[in-house]
Amino acid sequence: SAADDGRVDIMVRLLLFKDAVSAAKRKYETLSVLLGNGFSIDYDNALFCYESLANEAALDGLSVPKAELFDQLGTRDFESVIEKLRVAASLHELYGGSSGDADRMRHDAAVVRRGLADVLATRHPDTAFNLTDSEVLHARTFLSHFEHLY
Repeated sequence: SAADDGRVDIMVRLLLFKDAVSAAKRKYETLSVLLGNGFSIDYDNALFCYESLANEAALDGLSVPKAELFDQLGTRDFESVIEKLRVAASLHELYGGSSGDADRMRHDAAVVRRGLADVLATRHPDTAFNLTDSEVLHARTFLSHFEHLY
C-alpha cells in the first residue's frame, strides 16, 4: 500500500535457510550459490570483518593515505570504497575536472581491489587440512545444498 509521503510499504517475509532451500528446490532443478565475504565472516568474523581486513591491507600504490581514504568515505567496506572512487572519477570528469585526477581515483580503486584480494588470500586457510573437523562438517553441510559454487 502507498504511504501518505509517497513511499510504498512492502511486506518482506524472511525464510529460515532450510525453508528457502526447500522452496528453491521445488522451483529449480539445480541450485547455485555465490560465496562472498559473508561466508568467510561466518567462518571467522574477527579474521574477515572489513575493519580487520582494512587494517592489514597494504594498498601499496594508493595516491592518498589509506586511513584518510577509508575515514573520508566513512566505511571499511572495500567494495563500497571501490564503487565510490569509480563514481567520483566519472562525476569529476562530467563536471569538467581534470582527467588526471579522475585517473588517480580509478587507479586507487584498482589498488583497493587488488589489496582486498591480497589480504583475503593471506587469511584463507591454505588447505582443508588446516580446518577443524567441525568447521569442515559445517561447510560441507551448507555447501551440500548446491550443485554450482561461485
